[in-house]
Amino acid sequence: MASWNDGVDYCTWEGVTCDSSTGHIVGLDLSCDEKLSGTPILYCCRQLHEQLQGDFISHLSYLQSLNLANNCFNGSMIPSSFARLTSLTYLNLSHY
Repeated sequence: MASWNDGVDYCTWEGVTCDSSTGHIVGLDLSCDEKLSGTPILYCCRQLHEQLQGDFISHLSYLQSLNLANNCFNGSMIPSSFARLTSLTYLNLSHY
């Protein structure tokens, strides 16, 4: 996430949903489901926590949906940069 730049078409990435007319990223599925991805959940937890510490969220002002399910936020504070997601209507922080 820290390496995102304007020269890459993120809309083709798995888990990224873009508005078809504007190209803005409107949905991100960063959930970690070992059953589906085969990636160990503890690995997902460490990786996402490191990435959320940066300010990449501030570049997603059009984001409407953010799925962070199963990312081990156990007692963690939601980063203050999430307050900039003024278009956000769906946030999943569940852990099952």
